[in-house]
Amino acid sequence: MHKHEFIALVEDFMDIKLTESAMSMQLVDLEGWDSLHAVRLLSELEMLTGHPVPIPAFLKANTLGDIHRLATLEEAL
Repeated sequence: MHKHEFIALVEDFMDIKLTESAMSMQLVDLEGWDSLHAVRLLSELEMLTGHPVPIPAFLKANTLGDIHRLATLEEAL
């Protein structure tokens, strides 16, 4: 999943407009981010990529960029 596709996915889920700089924002600083968005994003990423995202690493993610790297990790292998 390319970065622009990931950003579009998050924009759709959260109904907000993001720029590429949002990838480095702390999740707690992202307007409207909460645990429900996190769970929905995790589920959608697993469905779209066809592989599980490691939950312990997902829970430790601090930025959207961290989550994107986890979601694309298996694609790089």
